[in-house]
Amino acid sequence: MKSIDKQVEKQRRYYERLGVKRSLRSTHNPGLYKVNPEIAHNRPKFEEELAELKGKTFDEQIKLKRQLLARYNNQIQAYIRSGRGHNDLFSYAVQWVYDIGDLDTYFQYTDIAMARDVRPVLRSNKTFEECLRYDILEWADQQHKQKQSCEPYLSRYMARIEDWSTIPEKLRSSFWYLKFYSDFRAKEDPEKLIEIGKTAFKVHNAQVKTVLKELFLEYYGKEAGKSEWKEFLNS
Repeated sequence: MKSIDKQVEKQRRYYERLGVKRSLRSTHNPGLYKVNPEIAHNRPKFEEELAELKGKTFDEQIKLKRQLLARYNNQIQAYIRSGRGHNDLFSYAVQWVYDIGDLDTYFQYTDIAMARDVRPVLRSNKTFEECLRYDILEWADQQHKQKQSCEPYLSRYMARIEDWSTIPEKLRSSFWYLKFYSDFRAKEDPEKLIEIGKTAFKVHNAQVKTVLKELFLEYYGKEAGKSEWKEFLNS
């Protein structure tokens, strides 16, 4: 729980620096209970709880989301066991576990959501695959700015990508940039780090150029490093 609290605190400070308040989309959904038998018997209470989230501060929202996840955990687990398709309660739960900083559960719930065609009720213009992509990138960016490791979640997401050409170029560049510097801080094997740096550089991320060149010189030696660097640039 301490590590989760730490992530939430980082997220809160991040939004404060940006001067941004995360707001919920409208929670009104007339069809909510047709596909959500887990909460059909408690409709007024659940609607009140969703409405209560609106207008709260970031910290207050996190506290309430934790309470809601605990309160509806039995219903959420019943849905998971059921094997049914779209479920709005579970859709809320997927986003809430990310918001409270529980990334292990977020990956788990997102996989279930994608397998069952669950739609993001709070971000209706995206799929859960897209939500996962943007959320992990957001989290890794926060970690990077605070000079913290982006692992294990950055690599865990990147390992899912079978074809990087399907990822928009700007996002592709950001992922490899963050991966390079996260591994650089972790003092990964120089040969492995150079290969990651090459990929980051090739996806139009010139920000890694200076550090990558220094790695070439350090790993290969001054003269051989210059030759290897020149060959790389011309490749």
